Order: sequence, then C-alpha cells, then structure tokens
Amino acid sequence: MHIRKAKLSDLATIERWIHQSKELQSPTGHDLGPSYNRELVRKGIGLVAEVEEHFAGFLLAEADKRTGYSELLYLVVVPKYRGMSLGGRLMDAYLTECRKRKMHLLFAMASASNTKAARFFRKHGFAVGKPMTPFSKKLRA
Repeated sequence: MHIRKAKLSDLATIERWIHQSKELQSPTGHDLGPSYNRELVRKGIGLVAEVEEHFAGFLLAEADKRTGYSELLYLVVVPKYRGMSLGGRLMDAYLTECRKRKMHLLFAMASASNTKAARFFRKHGFAVGKPMTPFSKKLRA
C-alpha cells in the first residue's frame, strides 16, 4: 500500500466515493461539487491511497498560503480496505504536506455523533473546538 498525490484523472473515482459515503452527506443535501474538488486537487492538498494499484481511499484539503490555514474536507477509505491503517497513513501524509507548505493551523470537522471520527482526530493531535451551528443558504438565480 502507498500514498501518492491525487491527479485530475482520480476525480471521477473521488466524486463517486463522495456521493456513496453517508458520512459525507451534507445537511443541505449538496457537496462542494466537481469544479471545487478539481481545484483542491490542483491547488490544495489531494492524496490517494492505493493497495496493489487499486484505489483504496483519498483525502482532500484546502491549503491557504496567505493565512497558513488548512481545512481537511474529505478523508475516505473504501470499506473493503478499512482496518489496514490507511486513514492514519493518509493523515500522516497530510500532516507532512502541511508542514512542507508551512501551514500552522489545521481544521477538520465531524458530526458530533461520529465518535469514531472524533477519536481518530484526537489520536492525530487535533483538539476539540467550541461547538458551532452550521448555517447554509442555497441561492436561486
């Protein structure tokens, strides 16, 4: 198994897993969209986990050079490959990339009911922030 940088050719598979992962369904019923995800692969931090050359998971994050902030938006391991420490390896590669890019503050969000994600983030050094209420509004043309 290995971790590599995501390529634009990975986007179709990434998009499919975003839509299939119940944990990633937004309360508003929409995701960030293919064009935004393309920008994350091009300019943000995009990583892919492979097992024997098979797509096994991915991580997408924003990385803002001006502020030094990075927000982890997606971390998905394909169910068939869970339990192989791929999530941890993706996180380690993400932290390494953030250090290279001189990011100094990282954000990640998980549903309050997702205790597995909370445990995972704590294990990797993330602290729990203050609870926030998300607001969203869909604009119609």
